[in-house]
Amino acid sequence: MSVVIKLDLRIDTELASAALSELPDGYLGRSGWNGRGLSSQVKTGSSLEQLLNSIPGEMARAACLTLSPESEKEMHTDKRGNGQWVMGLDVGEVVGIHIPLQTNESSFMESADGPVPMEVGSAYALCVWHPHKAVNGGATERVHLLRDTFVDAELLALLDPIPHASARHEEYSIEDQPNDDRIVNFGSIGDEEEDCCEEKCDACEDE
Repeated sequence: MSVVIKLDLRIDTELASAALSELPDGYLGRSGWNGRGLSSQVKTGSSLEQLLNSIPGEMARAACLTLSPESEKEMHTDKRGNGQWVMGLDVGEVVGIHIPLQTNESSFMESADGPVPMEVGSAYALCVWHPHKAVNGGATERVHLLRDTFVDAELLALLDPIPHASARHEEYSIEDQPNDDRIVNFGSIGDEEEDCCEEKCDACEDE
């Protein structure tokens, strides 16, 4: 299956550039890989808000992910929402949508599919329950918006190709969920309530 799935949606590059300029102080120019919560920092009417709202589906959380020049985020999988979300591509599950704001020709996402460049002007669903690795071999910082999104029919229609059902979501036990209900919609997650990863990395500690 494809770990990185390009959405059939064009992102306004001028809007992406304006959103980049609106990122709060301290979000850019950090060493290595960093993930910073962004939900409470987005101002009404801003380019950041417009860009995030251009993606279908209810937003669970927004974050800014940066990768400094000549660095990488090691091969890993992610489990978000403090274990309260089911990550996947079925309706009601949560998937991370990456919106590149700044990148270079030597920046890519690597998985079993091989290296996949993620371009400004496009948006990508990342199946984080499968191993993946972020690489920036260039001389400029890589900056992505991350929009964790509850999948709906409109978002699902933008995914091409849609993975086979057996690979569409993380493994979970239906018995672990109350009343056989796989999904609880927790709505908007505040920055202070949500870690960027399960392992409580340095970026989480900084938030």
